[in-house]
Amino acid sequence: MLLIHRGSYRWLAAFAATCFVAGCSGGARQSASMPQLSPGAASMTITLKLPSKAPGDVARRPAYVSNGTQSMQATATQGSFTAQLIANCTTTCSGTMSVPTGLVTVAVTLYSMPNAMGSALSMGTVNVTVVVGPNNVNLTANPVVAGALVNVTPASVSLGTPSNVAVSVVALDPAGYTIVGPGSFVNPSGNPLTLTLSRVDTGGAATSFSTSTALTAPGQTATLAYNGAAFLNTVVSVTPSTAIPGPLSPASISFGFVYVSNRNTGAVLGFPLGGPYGNVAPTINISGSNVPLSDPVALAVDSAGGIYAVNDSGSGLSMWAAGTNGNVAPAL
Repeated sequence: MLLIHRGSYRWLAAFAATCFVAGCSGGARQSASMPQLSPGAASMTITLKLPSKAPGDVARRPAYVSNGTQSMQATATQGSFTAQLIANCTTTCSGTMSVPTGLVTVAVTLYSMPNAMGSALSMGTVNVTVVVGPNNVNLTANPVVAGALVNVTPASVSLGTPSNVAVSVVALDPAGYTIVGPGSFVNPSGNPLTLTLSRVDTGGAATSFSTSTALTAPGQTATLAYNGAAFLNTVVSVTPSTAIPGPLSPASISFGFVYVSNRNTGAVLGFPLGGPYGNVAPTINISGSNVPLSDPVALAVDSAGGIYAVNDSGSGLSMWAAGTNGNVAPAL
């Protein structure tokens, strides 16, 4: 008997297939091609157990299948012989097919709709040496990826302090469930799929990947290194090696400032967006004899972190590069 348990979106890890000389009953459809089975034929029963969803499912080990599974298809081949079963799933789906003894290739695909219709959610293939009597079979199914979301931890960094940010991908199957178990990513056709991370620093070259950016299985991560630059606004995106039908959502890592002007002193002051808050000194204080501001009445910041100030006393528009601090003459 092949048993697979399901959690909040878990992938099957271990099949236990039991083959007997005597036939087994089953409610699944079976088809087989010639030649007829030899006297050493066996009967293979495959059962997929689907326990009901529960809050505790999330904590289970990743050895389950997608909560979107509604049917499975299993195919056994040996030379020119082929047998197939299709079983629909409620709390359990089960089916039996006749197979020859000896080396048999078993392929299993799980689907999002009954009767092996809809989208393939996972698939796996294993070679089994079938003997008369019980046979234990291990098979790892590969999750089909339909979409991916980038996740960064932490989502902000400390200004001026070099640090690392862990970047991972939350892969989604065609039924919309998160993939968290073993196996390697595949596309809807069953071909290996690589999710490649990329980054864009809109505030200057503040980050770089220090590890591989190619992710091929759940649980893999990449490391993004922040060099301590004064302005950070990085967008991390994911690109699949082949087209997939679902969404591809990027993530951002930022550390910017909110700017205010002091019209009494002619200063431009910057405070970190991420705090601290309250009675704190500004992190950035653009003021002094080289700063041509006496009455700054308007401020703006561009996408690269450049700071613009309009003076009400006739000196016009001044601009400083991102991260400027102190008694610094404007770049514009």
